Amino acid sequence: MPRLALTLAVLLTFVAGHPACADVFQLKTGGEVVGTLVARGERDGYVIRTVEGATLTLSKLDITKIVPEQPELAEYQQRSRSAPDTTDAHRELAAWCTEHRLQDEAKHHLRRLLELDPTDQAARLSLGFQRHGNRWMSREQIMQERGMVLYEGKYRTPQDVALRSMQQQREQAEADWYGDLKLWKGWLNNRRAERVQEAERSIAGITDPRAVPALLKWLENEPDEWTRRLLLETMHALPHPDVVRKLVQLSVESNDPEERVLCLDYLLRLPTPVSLTPYVKYLTSKKSDNVIVNRAGYALGQLGNKQAISPLIDRLITRHKYRIGPEDEPQINANFSPTAGGGGGGLSMGGKGPKFITKDHNNLEVLRALSALSGGQDFGYNQLAWRRWFVNEQQYEYYSSRRDK
Repeated sequence: MPRLALTLAVLLTFVAGHPACADVFQLKTGGEVVGTLVARGERDGYVIRTVEGATLTLSKLDITKIVPEQPELAEYQQRSRSAPDTTDAHRELAAWCTEHRLQDEAKHHLRRLLELDPTDQAARLSLGFQRHGNRWMSREQIMQERGMVLYEGKYRTPQDVALRSMQQQREQAEADWYGDLKLWKGWLNNRRAERVQEAERSIAGITDPRAVPALLKWLENEPDEWTRRLLLETMHALPHPDVVRKLVQLSVESNDPEERVLCLDYLLRLPTPVSLTPYVKYLTSKKSDNVIVNRAGYALGQLGNKQAISPLIDRLITRHKYRIGPEDEPQINANFSPTAGGGGGGLSMGGKGPKFITKDHNNLEVLRALSALSGGQDFGYNQLAWRRWFVNEQQYEYYSSRRDK
C-alpha cells in the first residue's frame, strides 16, 4: 500500500477514535492503527479493517506490538463519543470510569468538569485537591509550597534528596573501585614486569576513601605478605572509619608480628588519638586467650593513655581454662578471674567427658604497659599493690585540682 494511503488511514484512526472490540496496532513510527484483524496477508502482512470501514495491509516489520482492546475501554469509547460536553455528562462518565477502573479516563472527565464548573468540590476532592487556607490545591502544589521535592516516588526535603544522591554516587563509586582493583590484582600476577609496576603505581596512588570497601575485601583474602603490605600502606592514609577498625583488629589478631607492629604504627600516626575501647575489649573479653591479652596490653602501653591503667591492673593475672583432648594438644577455653593469684591451677574431670585444667598466667606485656603508663612504677604482679597506688594517684590528682581552683 502506498505510504500516503497508510498515513491517511492512521490519521483517520486518530480522528475517529477507537472502535468497539478492536485491537491497537502500535507502529514503529510512533503512531497506531485501531481496527479489527481480518486476515493475514502474503509475506507476513496484516489485513486490518479500520473504524472507517477501510481495509489496509500493514507489513509485520512496521508493527512493534499488538494490544488487544479491553471490552470496558471499547464501551467507554462508545459512551464518550456520544456524550455531550456538559457538566452532567462528564460527571456521569467520570463515575462510570471509576466504577470500571479506568482511572486515567476518569481524571480526564473530572478535569474537564472543573473547566466547565470550577465550584464542583466533589470533582476537586476526587482529583486529590485539598482545601489549603482559602485555596484549593493539589498535593503536588502543597508539597512544593512546603519546599518538598518529588524524588523516587516520594516527597522529601531537598537536604534528604541531596544526601540520597550523594549516597547513590558513593555506592556507584565503590562498585567502580571493585572493578578497578580486580583488574590490578590480575596485573600483579602478570608475567610482564611493566604490568606489575603499573598495578603497583595504581594501587599506591589511590586517594579516594570510597575505594576502602574494595581494598578491605581484597586484604581479607590476600595471603601474600608483600601484597598485604602494599594494601595497608595504601589504606592507612585514607580517611575512613573502617580503616581504623581494621588496623586495630590486625594490630592484635594478626599472626604476623611485623604486620601487628606496622598496623599499630599507622594508628599512632593518625592526627586524632585512637580510642582505647576496642583494645580494652580485647583485654577483658572472655573469648581472649593469654596471647591476645598480652597483645592488647602491649598496644595500650604504646598508645600512652593513662585511662588504660585500671583495666590493665585487672588483667595483670588472668585465669584460663584448658581442655585436654585424648589426641590433640590442649585447647584453651578462656576464662578470666580478676581475683586470680599467681601460680594457681587445678584439674577438673567431667566423668567420661573431656578433662579441663585451669591455669593462671602472669601477663608480661600488661605489666610493661602498666610500668610505662605509671611513670616507671613496679609492683610486679601484685594487683593489690597496683590498685592501692592507683587509688592514691586518683586522690592526689583530685585534691591538687581543688587547690588549683
